Amino acid sequence: MGCNFYAVITSGDSESERHIGKRSASGYYCWDCDISLCASGHDDVHGSARFLDHCPVCGGGKETESIESSAAGRELGFNKLTAKRKSGVKGASSFSWAMTPSHFDELICAPNVHVRDEYGRSFTRDQFSEIMSECPIKFFRSIGVDFC
Repeated sequence: MGCNFYAVITSGDSESERHIGKRSASGYYCWDCDISLCASGHDDVHGSARFLDHCPVCGGGKETESIESSAAGRELGFNKLTAKRKSGVKGASSFSWAMTPSHFDELICAPNVHVRDEYGRSFTRDQFSEIMSECPIKFFRSIGVDFC
């Protein structure tokens, strides 16, 4: 489960899309220490079933989040809150880039480009930046790979 994002390029009456990447819920994360609670490290957040109960750096414990405020709730469409960086030990999302961030930065600066998710919701550059603030874990292994 996750949500794909696309750079939409408008030229006259036509549009084309380029895959930016995919956001996915990735389990508990200590936002104060910038570390995943995945026992085998952040590279395994989507494969491991074992997460620590406390942050290994500061000892902070997991905070309960409702479906309306959690990363999983965001992916399921229940979390409608404005995206923002969290604090404490709460759920996080990862982002798997399909293009290099520098290429995205070049694209999004053009006046005829905006971001759209797979559900048809459009976002400005600033709104997409807010979305990315909830994705402290970034993956670059899918750059140039056709995936969804």
